[in-house]
Amino acid sequence: MATLHIEHPITDYATWRTAFDSFADARRAAGVRSEQIQQPVDDNQYVVVDLTFDTAEVAHQFRQFLQANVWSSATSAPGLAGTPHVVVLETLPVNSGPGPRGHVTFINLFEVPTGRDEAFLELWEVVNRYMSKKKGYLDHRLHRAHGDAVYRFVNVAHWATSQDYADAHDDGFRVLVRQPEWAEFKSTPALFDTIHEGSSGLFAW
Repeated sequence: MATLHIEHPITDYATWRTAFDSFADARRAAGVRSEQIQQPVDDNQYVVVDLTFDTAEVAHQFRQFLQANVWSSATSAPGLAGTPHVVVLETLPVNSGPGPRGHVTFINLFEVPTGRDEAFLELWEVVNRYMSKKKGYLDHRLHRAHGDAVYRFVNVAHWATSQDYADAHDDGFRVLVRQPEWAEFKSTPALFDTIHEGSSGLFAW
């Protein structure tokens, strides 16, 4: 993956955003996969935009399009108040762990009887606090199913490497999950590598 990183001053955000939105079709056609817009906390007349592409070559092509067709015209870029600073970045792995972005994904499926959500969450939060302090922990999301489902709760966590994940499951972890209160909450855990990902492109520039 490659990121086209753009930052520049603006006259005002509303004017700039209107022009930004008017090029939505061009952005999608150019192959942008995702976008992020940020502003400094102390400067509302400055924007930072990151646009993600499949390759650096495609990012460079869109950079040329912006320079030739957007930023060169006050009509096309009415909110622009200076020369954009632009750089194409390539995503590098943060460590030697498996997976395309240098991390592994842990997924745990929980069978939680109806009416026992609070009891389950109380136990889960204790374990989660313990694990989130371990070396290599990156992030997590706990999901709850809509309506009836066999697995009513699903936890998805990212670890820097499979070794970090293994090391985190130490004696302290085993003490927590072997408490008798866990007996009614059956779990199905597994460690995964990402092999394919995508985006709808609905928010892409």
